[in-house]
Amino acid sequence: TDLLLLELKRQNRSRSSIIQTSLHQEKTTGTDWEWWIGSSRVGWVRYAVQAKRAHKYKGNYPSLNHKVKLSGEYQIDLLKDYASKTGAIPVYCFYNYPYSWVSNVHWRCCSPTFERDQLSCTIAPIKQVSWALANHGCRSFDRLHRRPWVVPWRCLAYCPKIRRAQTAAMKSDDRAAAHPLATNLARVFPELPAKIEAARTQAGDNSSILLSSAKAEQGDYQPRRVLVLETSPEDENVTDNA
Repeated sequence: TDLLLLELKRQNRSRSSIIQTSLHQEKTTGTDWEWWIGSSRVGWVRYAVQAKRAHKYKGNYPSLNHKVKLSGEYQIDLLKDYASKTGAIPVYCFYNYPYSWVSNVHWRCCSPTFERDQLSCTIAPIKQVSWALANHGCRSFDRLHRRPWVVPWRCLAYCPKIRRAQTAAMKSDDRAAAHPLATNLARVFPELPAKIEAARTQAGDNSSILLSSAKAEQGDYQPRRVLVLETSPEDENVTDNA
């Protein structure tokens, strides 16, 4: 996870920040990291992310139904609780071995062009993970990636449907968006929390910076890392036909 986040930073140096939090409580919250994606123009969407790695040979996710020893709760329930308390969208990020049998039947991106390599890192709504856990034999790359909105993780930054939902929410009174990746209406934040904005400004061109006061702001909930990715005006200029 850290290597991938640093690569994102390297490729998007002027528009991304990686903020390291002061404490790591992922074992009790079920959250590996948070992503804040958006801008002051369209607002910010907050994602609570749990990462899972596919088995290199079997093509399934052995720890998908992980139970946390410290709390006795399932990780997916902790993720839901964290997201509910923070106004985030709970998602899973899958690290996938580039299997030779991956095909266009697994392509759920809005882009009509099938790009096999983009399925190396994917995002799944929590409701699709719940579906996989409730159905025998469905905890695999093949079954999960045939489900709606299990997409390459780049879609969080570039999907026109997501940007359109953000823009509409910013124009409404309650700033709730019919977000394609949310189980319910997602909250769109008009600006970043003050402490995250301050840490982001302080980070500058550094790869990461410690967010020492995050715990005070977020109560007992703490991700390992916070990634802030600012979308560009070009990415946000979507049309009704997109």
